Amino acid sequence: MDTQAWQRLARELAKRRAGLRPEWADRTVFARDNGLSYRSLSDLETGRRDNYKLSWLTKVEAAYRWETGSIQLILDGADPIPLGEPPATAEPEPAWDEELHGPHPPLRDGEALRWRHAGDGLRRVEFSVRGVWAEKRVPADEPWERVVPELRWELMQSMAEATQALAQSMRPPE
Repeated sequence: MDTQAWQRLARELAKRRAGLRPEWADRTVFARDNGLSYRSLSDLETGRRDNYKLSWLTKVEAAYRWETGSIQLILDGADPIPLGEPPATAEPEPAWDEELHGPHPPLRDGEALRWRHAGDGLRRVEFSVRGVWAEKRVPADEPWERVVPELRWELMQSMAEATQALAQSMRPPE
């Protein structure tokens, strides 16, 4: 175990987590919201051990909004690659108008909803279940009781398609 590399990773993880969302400065909240084991995450963020399954590290990278392979990059001394990071010249997106976390009707435990006005009578809505996000523009007067089930369905379809694509990619060649 290269202790220095794992300690560097631990520092990068803690810094990234706290920078993603203010409430995620609390590791417990971050682990819960992203469906990660608190104990394993704590071990990783403190550099306590180095024997993790690749599939779990990939899930961690997604939770930290990093491209797959970013943890290895950090261990090798390079910088992680943020997911979909906008170009440096892009205008920053405005802050969210409001955010709700379940359980809070119509949200269930582990779900989150945030939105901001997008103009033209629309609002941009992001819905997450354990850290997996779906996004949609909806009429500003659309009730949450209609929006949330639609977003749940879209997120489920998207996850099913991703799972199917992953399963196909793992099939051995014929």
